[in-house]
Amino acid sequence: MKLAEGTEVDAMVSTFHGLLGKLRNVHTLGVYACDFARDGRHLASCSHDGSVVVWDIQKLTARRRYVGHTGPVMAVKFIPSGTNERLATACVDGTVKLWDKRKAICLFNFDGQFSHAVRSLAWSDDGKFLAAGSDDGLVLIWDAENAEKCAGDLTITMDGITSFRLVPQPHFTQGHLGAVRALGFTNDGKHIVSGGDDGILRLWRIDAGGERIRRKFPGHIGAIQALSLNTDSSLCVTTGSDGTARVWVLRTGSCMHVLAGHVGPAYSVTFTHEGGGRRIITGGHDTNIIIWDARSGTVIQKMEMTHRSYILGLAARSDGLVFASASGDRTVGLWRAMPPSFLEQLLTFAENTVLFFASLPSLASQCCSTLSSCTCFGSGEARAGYGDDGSDDGRGAGRSPAKPRQPLAVRGSAKVRPEGE
Repeated sequence: MKLAEGTEVDAMVSTFHGLLGKLRNVHTLGVYACDFARDGRHLASCSHDGSVVVWDIQKLTARRRYVGHTGPVMAVKFIPSGTNERLATACVDGTVKLWDKRKAICLFNFDGQFSHAVRSLAWSDDGKFLAAGSDDGLVLIWDAENAEKCAGDLTITMDGITSFRLVPQPHFTQGHLGAVRALGFTNDGKHIVSGGDDGILRLWRIDAGGERIRRKFPGHIGAIQALSLNTDSSLCVTTGSDGTARVWVLRTGSCMHVLAGHVGPAYSVTFTHEGGGRRIITGGHDTNIIIWDARSGTVIQKMEMTHRSYILGLAARSDGLVFASASGDRTVGLWRAMPPSFLEQLLTFAENTVLFFASLPSLASQCCSTLSSCTCFGSGEARAGYGDDGSDDGRGAGRSPAKPRQPLAVRGSAKVRPEGE
């Protein structure tokens, strides 16, 4: 990975970064969010410059651009199921758009109901409902299937496709005070969780009986910046301006873990999807990415200085082997996560420091060989010879993946050559 002249990296931590490449040279301003498509090959990102891009992560190239928003685009989400390939975007101009992924055309504008910036989006697991949250504390949930069917019919009003309105209230007993920055549907589609500037996570019931608060989860000091649900929706993890991530048990309302590892605000979080959500990934103001064990709350991997600016968004692919990071430095990073078998051995060996360091070379080799054989990436993209811009540096062309360097047994910093050398 090439960094600016004089940049120091931790040699021990850098060994395990697993960088596949950086998606760059398309967004001209900071990237706020990213999301994987169901096929695992395509990734969408949105930026302060108003652009929305879908990338081919095998080729590390921009595939399509989606043009239509008139301000910074704060959120992008692929529909999680169904036969149609759709994605939704939310903008500070108060609009939400539904797009055809392949044709890059806008199918429907959910506009006219928000008077403030829209910062958060969520799809129900069945792809039927789309939720959006705005700066004035309003959350709207639409019947997205009906909206697409009614597109172009001037007799259909927005009220006809608005299923629920989670309205802000002038006190803490009901809706949010301030911006709603994070949303998520439970897997049964009957509840939605929301978090925002008031620092309180809320669980709403939104079935046919109406909408109401089921439970509140106070704990963060300052705004909730992001949230993610595990596969069965039993746990919800939030990150906040206080620099912590908190793991909540939705059934009981209790806080299972407080994950403190970032310096400054923690802006982004995602559960990995393999094994029901065994790992939690967080990113923040400090440009670090931390991977946590969801069950024990312990740090599995700390990736320092992954970007030149804040980590504003994170997304994990469904197989748990690859995740992406959106950054204020105008790039999206693609990373190889350690496979579960490697993580289990890593945690076991960590109990004995001497044995841990003596075994690192063989464990690292196992990790790299496992990931380079991933069918979603050719040996070319997976090899260690790729730089942070996704370009081949010439060390691995036409050959099998290079053997990883042996990790250092002692943590220390190392000067990195300036770009171009």
